[in-house]
Amino acid sequence: MWCVADGHGLATSIIVYCLFVVLTIVGPGTALLRLLRLKIDPALVLPIGLCCCAVIYWLSLVLSSPWLFPAASIALDTTLVWTLRGTRRAPGPSVRGALPVFIAMAALFALTQYSVNRCGSKGEFLLDTTERHDTAFHVALTWELSHSHPPQVPGLAGTPLRYHYGAHLVRAAALRWAGIHPYDALARFDLTLWAGALMIAMRGAIHAMGGSSRIVALAPWTLFATDFSFLFAGIERARLWADMLGATFLSCLFFANAAVPALMLSLGCLIAVERHLAGEGRGWLAVACLLGAATPVFKVFMSLQLLAGFVVAFLALRRARLSLGAVGLTCALSTAALVLWSGGDRTEIALDLVAPIRAVYDYLELSPSGDLSLFFWMPAWLIASLGLRVLGLRAAASAAASQRSCAVILGVIALSAWPLRLTRITADGRFNESSYFTVQGGVILWIFTLIALSRLASRLRSPWTVSLLCVAISLPSTVEFVTRKALTPLVREAADIVLAMTLLDRLSEPGDVVLTPTYSRYPPPPIVLIGRRIAFSEFLPYRRQFSSDSDLEARSRQVRRFFKTEDVREAAGIADALDASHVFLYGKQSFRFAPETLLDPVHEGREARLYRIVRSNAQ
Repeated sequence: MWCVADGHGLATSIIVYCLFVVLTIVGPGTALLRLLRLKIDPALVLPIGLCCCAVIYWLSLVLSSPWLFPAASIALDTTLVWTLRGTRRAPGPSVRGALPVFIAMAALFALTQYSVNRCGSKGEFLLDTTERHDTAFHVALTWELSHSHPPQVPGLAGTPLRYHYGAHLVRAAALRWAGIHPYDALARFDLTLWAGALMIAMRGAIHAMGGSSRIVALAPWTLFATDFSFLFAGIERARLWADMLGATFLSCLFFANAAVPALMLSLGCLIAVERHLAGEGRGWLAVACLLGAATPVFKVFMSLQLLAGFVVAFLALRRARLSLGAVGLTCALSTAALVLWSGGDRTEIALDLVAPIRAVYDYLELSPSGDLSLFFWMPAWLIASLGLRVLGLRAAASAAASQRSCAVILGVIALSAWPLRLTRITADGRFNESSYFTVQGGVILWIFTLIALSRLASRLRSPWTVSLLCVAISLPSTVEFVTRKALTPLVREAADIVLAMTLLDRLSEPGDVVLTPTYSRYPPPPIVLIGRRIAFSEFLPYRRQFSSDSDLEARSRQVRRFFKTEDVREAAGIADALDASHVFLYGKQSFRFAPETLLDPVHEGREARLYRIVRSNAQ
């Protein structure tokens, strides 16, 4: 029996996580629907539950009242004792219909994700290197939110972090109250729960927009479909083709990106709006406002596309303007508040007509010969990134011009994705976040592609031939992604390192600062394995989003000086200034001052060394 990152057996962790989901997500989500006197819609239980979980846990942090979270969650669960009597299910697609595609997705997760980022049989840690930077950041941020608010920037202790961390709040609640290690949540639990919830929400949204039962059944399967990036397979550095053009959702699903729950919340919002407009109750409008306001907290880029859809629907559908305006305004205010709070002044937004091609060159580690060459490749990028979805553009345009709010908004999200991609949105001058528009909008465009293909197949004598051809040209990049991910070897971090972290966990408290050399090839163990803060680390590349270059350089010099100085008094002064309690070193890394005058050895192994800073000795 192999163990997951927290050292517990897999079966134990699964049971505990399922109990957490039932008591803090499914229960409160169902309870809120019943308290509003609404029928139960399975497509909305998990989106509402995620919002409730995040809000309640956030309040418990802000108010410094940890027990508020379990108390409020159980209180909501308790209301089901009397509110569930006589409950009826809202009309719509069944959960059972999503089961086959969910099983297929879980099987791919088992091949690629479930066995990574865990403890091995010899006590070592098996680290996945495919997406180690993003994953390390999310793991470290989850640790931060498990004990403090506002959190601090991972790898930059003392700097407050302002970010859209709705998904991290839910994960932190699972860590604090169910003991679910963030690595376990990301690699095994969250991605499974979110994928299933998104499939159910997709089916519900298509039903709400008036889609046929065939489209409802087929739509979740498009989550496996990718673009025509396989056409660039001959390029030497082309790896993980599905990520190369920035227009497929596969990585978001496999690496538990917050875009997954954000898309699910958006779809839930549209379902609730459509139910309200259909006369099923005013409570649905409240649900729509809740989900619309929560979307930017999970992923602000999704809320921007959702807002674009609401603006068009508000202008086009006169009879529904009051309701659409209320939900749209709630979403807009939440988005604006988040942007202002998170330091929107640091974000650069500009039109960049060659941004997609520049991103491809960066992905392939190539240098363009000039902007003219980038323009030359733009048509190729457009065709390849759209892939088969080019057939859905006309259907999306028809939906955007229809008289059904859900169809209008989904059509706008799909059509706006590629134009919005021609922008540059960056908070650090390095990463262009506009790719999320095509990643998210591409999922919606697949829905309209299915509609177009269904119409085409009905006019042909051999629809199965067309269907098989479409599958064949939409899966090569998927197959390459799954195969390469499954065959990527794991890095084995020595059991010595895990032991040192176990000792550090016993001797320190959450929020304590650890000094490590600024450079590390893999995630610094203190911030990912046990959630201790690091004074400075070059490993996480996102620090420029949250701090100025001058402050980063000053902190880097300060930490480097600790390990280079020969003066123990200077080293002690640096440790005091950074409020550090321990020092962690890999292998042969060392100090230039005499460590016995400042440091008390805790663990000295071949692969890792841990010291406690004893300031009284330095004096």
